[in-house]
Amino acid sequence: MKLRYQEEPPPDSLAQFVQACWTFTAPESQHERAFFLPPDGSFSIAVVVGDPTTSTVVVGPHARPLSVAIGPGVCVRGVRIRPEAAVSAFDKPVARWAEQGAPLCLVAPKLAGHIAPARSVDVAFDQLLDGLVEQALEWDPPDRMIQRAATTIEARSGSVRITDLARDLGLGVRTLQRRFLATTGLAPKRYARIRRFLLAAAQHVLQTEPEAWARIALEHGFADQAHFARECTRLTGVSPTAFTALMDEIEHIDVQP
Repeated sequence: MKLRYQEEPPPDSLAQFVQACWTFTAPESQHERAFFLPPDGSFSIAVVVGDPTTSTVVVGPHARPLSVAIGPGVCVRGVRIRPEAAVSAFDKPVARWAEQGAPLCLVAPKLAGHIAPARSVDVAFDQLLDGLVEQALEWDPPDRMIQRAATTIEARSGSVRITDLARDLGLGVRTLQRRFLATTGLAPKRYARIRRFLLAAAQHVLQTEPEAWARIALEHGFADQAHFARECTRLTGVSPTAFTALMDEIEHIDVQP
């Protein structure tokens, strides 16, 4: 049996803040090992198995792979925060949490207060959702200009010049960079770089087209397949072939890149 990663839409009341709810599970036959998470341009809040109860952590946006431990029957549930909503969801400056993880109590103490010790991941996750719904009533609406910037980057598969993006938004480049970093935790150029890679890689992996790297690379703004291969190695530490093999260990269900 494979590892499994499944997404589902958030409750309607969280739609402007949460991109997706997700569940990652390992079969009981899974041996203890380290597994790597590919680069991600968004924050996630994850409920993980602890000893003797569960714990809740924040994983910041990252431009390099993160190593996580998995073992028999492991189940992790979480939510992926929309890039433009990160500054609303967390109590601390979000840029400091990029490229790392931290207990939820350090990043969002008020939200963490809604989650009591629980032996079940499902119980703790339900508490997390309830806390998010309650806290969201107090959050400021996401920065619409940064939302437009992030949406444009995603719509163009990350192939966008930041100078052009700033002009289209009616902002100076430095203003866009400052507001984007303060809101999402990443500079817009880095976010675009991660999104371009993720969209190209996800299209290949999720559509299982083993001979399609060259075409997909060109469709997502890479000069050629070699350009994409270099970017894959820089962001994941492995070649596209090795990356595909790692992702093939996971059954992806209802995933929206």
